[in-house]
Amino acid sequence: MPEGDIQLSLTVPGYTVKSLIYGTTDITRENMKVTGTDTAELRVVLDTTSTTIPGGGFSGGIVTTSSLSAVAPPPPPPPPPSPAAFSSTAAATRISPDVAQANLASSVLPVYPPIASAARVQGSVVVQVGISIEGRVQDVSVVSGHALFNEAALQAVRQRAYKPFVLNGKAIPVVTTVTVNFTLP
Repeated sequence: MPEGDIQLSLTVPGYTVKSLIYGTTDITRENMKVTGTDTAELRVVLDTTSTTIPGGGFSGGIVTTSSLSAVAPPPPPPPPPSPAAFSSTAAATRISPDVAQANLASSVLPVYPPIASAARVQGSVVVQVGISIEGRVQDVSVVSGHALFNEAALQAVRQRAYKPFVLNGKAIPVVTTVTVNFTLP
């Protein structure tokens, strides 16, 4: 932790913070001074009588820690693709990967990313694919997979072509998933 004055605030949903004590200093009333050799303990005293958290909580109302560090939480994961991402195939019928594979007319092998090859990384990417009534790939998005392979998988799947999917004698747009595997030679 950097040396100097530190301002600290703490919110614990469902509880009232009674005090924050660092060493002998109540840092709810005074600024906290930290030195490079400081080994003081941070004590958090919570009022557990005023509110409760559904499903339980903790007892005692005191949380202690022997080390204090300022670490930012990781960013949230990206949201899943919205249904609007497949607007041109909004009325598409979802089909299994096996049915789609049976109608595959042409495909290309994905290019193994050089950085993944150098790192000796293997993996697979699952791609959601929207296919037009003509059998052309219209929409692609990554459902899951190793980040090193995502773009290579998308590029390979975009180049696929399918025979039209027919239901009751009429060509229909479809949505399916394709798994692209990356294995080292």
